[in-house]
Amino acid sequence: MTKEIDPYKVLGVSKSASVDDIEKAYKRLCLKYHPDSNINNPNAEYARQEFVKLQEAYYKINKHRIDGFSHGNYGNVFGDFKVSESEYLSIKDVSTVTHLKAAENLIRHRYYDQAISLMEVMDKRPALWYYLMAHAYLGEGNKSEASEYARMAYEFEPENMNYMHFLTAINKENTGEVNGQEAVELPSGSRILSSAIVFLIFMIIVIIVMTRIM
Repeated sequence: MTKEIDPYKVLGVSKSASVDDIEKAYKRLCLKYHPDSNINNPNAEYARQEFVKLQEAYYKINKHRIDGFSHGNYGNVFGDFKVSESEYLSIKDVSTVTHLKAAENLIRHRYYDQAISLMEVMDKRPALWYYLMAHAYLGEGNKSEASEYARMAYEFEPENMNYMHFLTAINKENTGEVNGQEAVELPSGSRILSSAIVFLIFMIIVIIVMTRIM
């Protein structure tokens, strides 16, 4: 059984360290191990692994704080950036979870380009991957890419209300309100199903009317 790594040791701080000291240590190590800082480094792969380990450690430390991140939640006109623990629990691959948590940390710190670079090398891409990519591109100001990734996240998990609300907000921003109401443009399959239901209801009404006439 693999021994769990002490997240405070990864950051090089004590468990009694202040929030400010933890933030400073995190940012310093981010710069040290970030892939862009180790392009010509023969130990680039080691640096990348340490970078991911750093993100996981930072995530765990913040998880122990009272109700979320002490440095404040990333948010914008599209609402707060929310990722529930249950979304991570539904992903069985440990490596995928670690990388996604790392990307979440980077997005919360507004390191959007770094988050995108980190996620682009991932092989496994669950719905949460697309949701995080959407937020990263939104942070960079690329609403077109953000909308596309948000749509894919919603199509993967249409029952996820968080994804639906996020997609609705982006569509509202890109296309405006339709008849004063917010609306999610459904995937093509859903649009076909909706049309079929409307047609079926219409035919039932016609049959009822014809029966009464006869």
